[in-house]
Parts: sequence; structure tokens; C-alpha cells
Amino acid sequence: MPLNIRDEDTNRLAERLAGQMRSTKTAAVKQALRNELERIERQAPLRERLRRLRDRVIPRAPTGLEAGKAFYDSLSGHCFAYAMSKNHGVPLLFKGDDFGQTDIADGR
Repeated sequence: MPLNIRDEDTNRLAERLAGQMRSTKTAAVKQALRNELERIERQAPLRERLRRLRDRVIPRAPTGLEAGKAFYDSLSGHCFAYAMSKNHGVPLLFKGDDFGQTDIADGR
């Protein structure tokens, strides 16, 4: 089944890539598609990327205590907000005193 490129900008990009690769447009498009699929497949899932961020920003030693789902549900929002504020160096808007006892800048 042939691929027809009917968008002029896409066609120009394919010609440009083919010229730099010194190949045909078909080979250039094929390689570009393969590269993009490989890049997507190599990319870590969001859960894994967030885990790495969390581990870098908020290292914590295991306590050996068990916590229920409700505990983790309430904690995850706070950890995410802390990590994003810390990682991007921006103040955090919050109410209550929880974040006031951390090193996060108060955005109020």
C-alpha cells in the first residue's frame, strides 16, 4: 500500500531529510518513522519518570511500618506538589501549616 504525502510542508521535510541522508524520500521517511517508534518505545512510562523524580527530590528511608491506601492517597498529592515546586524552583500556594515547615517558598 503506497503512502501518498499530500501536505507540501511534509513533502519538503521528507525531501530535506532525504538530501541529508543521501537517500530516497521513501528511505528517509521509513528511517524517520523507525527512529520515532524506537524513541517512543524506549521512553520510560510516566510512573517510572515520576518515581525517579520523587527519589531524587524526596529521599526517605523505609520505616518498616505498614500504611494503608488512604495514607498513600493523601501523601501522594503532597509529595507531588513538593517535588514539582522543588524541582522547578517555584513557590507553592497552600493553605494550612504543612508546607510551611518545609524548605518550599510560600507563594501566598
